[in-house]
Formats: sequence, C-alpha cells, structure tokens
Amino acid sequence: MVQKVDASGTPLWTAGGVSDVQGAGLYFVCEVVTDGAGGAIVSYHHQTGGFSSPRHLKAQRFAGADGSKMWNGGTPIAFFTTSSLQLGNFPAMASDGSGGAVTAWYVTGGTRNAFVQRIHGDGSFAFAAGGAPVAVDVANRIRINVGATFNPLTSETYVVARESDLTPQGNYTVIAQKLDGAGNRLWGDTGVALTGMTADQPNFEQVQLIPVGGIYVTWYNGGFGAQQVFASRLSEYGELMWSPVVTLCTVGSNKARLASNRQIGSNALIAVWADDRNAGTNDIYAQRVHLDAWLGTRGDVDDDGIVGFGDLLDLLTAWGDCPAPPTFCPADLDGFGQVDFGDLLILLANWS
Repeated sequence: MVQKVDASGTPLWTAGGVSDVQGAGLYFVCEVVTDGAGGAIVSYHHQTGGFSSPRHLKAQRFAGADGSKMWNGGTPIAFFTTSSLQLGNFPAMASDGSGGAVTAWYVTGGTRNAFVQRIHGDGSFAFAAGGAPVAVDVANRIRINVGATFNPLTSETYVVARESDLTPQGNYTVIAQKLDGAGNRLWGDTGVALTGMTADQPNFEQVQLIPVGGIYVTWYNGGFGAQQVFASRLSEYGELMWSPVVTLCTVGSNKARLASNRQIGSNALIAVWADDRNAGTNDIYAQRVHLDAWLGTRGDVDDDGIVGFGDLLDLLTAWGDCPAPPTFCPADLDGFGQVDFGDLLILLANWS
C-alpha cells in the first residue's frame, strides 16, 4: 500500500492508499524515494511463491497527482528474474533526481556477486539486463550486502559491498566501485578495498555522495560484544583520503541498524546506530565526521573541550584556502575547503 500526505498530514491519494497486489507469493517493501516530480518510486522484495521460492527485486513508480502506476502498464518492473535475493535482504535505493533511481543487490544462486542497476523515469534500464556486476568473479571470493548512490551531475553510480572468502566465509573486507552511465566499472575490475581481509565481519555498509566529489562509506564490525563503527572517504578517482579509515566509535559493544547520511548544507557526514554498551539496554548513539576526518564539538578547533579564544586564534591563523586533502584542516568547520566567515559564525554560535 502506498499513500502520499501533504505537509499537514492529510492523505492526498485514494482513501486507504494505492495497492499493488502480487500474482503469487508475498511483497515486502524495500525502499521509497522521490521521483523528483511529486511522486515516488517504491521497490519490493517479492517472495514469488512459498517460503523456499526465489525472491526477486521489483519496483514501481507512482504519479504525484493521484498515485497511478506509471511503469510497465501498472505491473512492477523486475530488476532480475534469475537466481534470488537473500532471505531477509531488503536492498536500498537512491533517487537519480530525474524520475528514476539506482539500486543494488546480491544474489544467492551460483557464484554470489553484487549487481547494480539504474532505472530511468520511463521504466527502461540504463545498464544491461540483470544489472552490472560491481566486480568480476575472483576465485573463492563473493560479494554481499551491497548499497549504491547516484551523482546526477555526472550520471555516475557509486557502490559499496562486503567481500568475503567463499569457502569458508572467514575473512572479509569492504570494497567500493564507481560505474559510468553505461554501467562500465571505473575503479578496476575488483574495485577498491577499504580495509585488509580480516576475520571481523562488516555490517550495514552505507555509501553517501559528497557534493565536492567522492563518497563516504560507513560500517561497523568486530567480534560479539566488541563492535566498533568506522568510516572511509574516497575521492571521485577512487583514492582513499583517510589512510584508510576513521573510527567513529571506539567503544566495543554490540551494534545494530547503522544508518548514515550527509548533513544538509554541509559536506559532513552523520552516522547513527543502536548500541548495547549500557548493560543490555540498546540506546541510540550518533557521530559527525568532517571532510578532513575531524570529529568533535563544532567550533572546538583545538579539541580541548571548550570553544573559546584559543579556537578563535587558530581559526584566524588558518584563514583562507585549506591544504589539499587528506591534510587535516580543523578550522574548516563547515567542510567547504576554506576557512572563512561561515566557519567563524559556526565557532561563535558554539562559544562555550
């Protein structure tokens, strides 16, 4: 069921919402994103029959005016019909800003690999049928748990995935890949590895576009009761800008449901997760990281826990263009590559 509400919470489409009914099996919602024209694109995990039946990834576009189905004569479009999604896997989706979206998934049949596809506003695919693989098959290696985001200025798609040994699955890393508008891999056939292979399995890998170029990647890993949260930044050329990761949370505890997004009006990233550090009472924790990998209080340039005259002097000393990344530039509080009046206003607003 799909419904649109206005700013006051009033439903705008038919009472009870617009329905999409499967011919057989079950639908589960994966994601809903804007179509850029007042409507929405919704993706589904379709269990095509009984519990052990294949599970496919599908999507439909709903018109902003009345929720009418715009694709494929009202029938959801399938991103693939061979193999199957993993049970309990609900791939994320990102709007392309022009009526379409990108999504990525991994399959369970054969040699497991991850794929990505862009669907245009008219329901046609930008990449080959079945999606573009994010990496070529490597002996005894698989890719799972994948996410994607899209740069509308360049028509490029960024993808992040977990890579693992196949037999047994005992060593893991996180890889990133960039594809052009035709689905060609731009960061090599195997992508860019963000970490070495370790026994700690990463989870909830996320990718976010940075307006000045490149991407952030976040995830958590570690043994039971000892998980930490990490982030990495890559340039648009696939360069690791943070040598290679920053630890967003050093407290070892069970983590869950990591989510991250770029802060509106800034190049900084905010990550949020459930954390079991307080004796089995899952709480919510968050962290903010800047382009130069800086964590901490906004305006606390010298990182002494106080925003005061010392920070003001440091900011004035650094006034002007920042050094090229990955050089640390703590006075660039808004993350725009310059120390200027915007940063001064942030410091003064947090004076304490």
